[in-house]
Amino acid sequence: MKKFVETISFHRGKEDNFEIEERAKQEKFPDSTPTLYIGYEVIMEIEVGEDGNCKVLEINGIDISDKEVFI
Repeated sequence: MKKFVETISFHRGKEDNFEIEERAKQEKFPDSTPTLYIGYEVIMEIEVGEDGNCKVLEINGIDISDKEVFI
């Protein structure tokens, strides 16, 4: 399976993902259309601490509360 790594930001618009779609096409991925929606709508449940730390508990309905992920 072909793969590549890309850094993205949350709440990217579809137009922000055109470079990812182009790279997927260059890598000859069979369907690069889903890459247009990467980061387009990310829903996170977070735990906000009084010290300003925000622990991510869930991303798009997937529990990651056992991980030490902070934003």
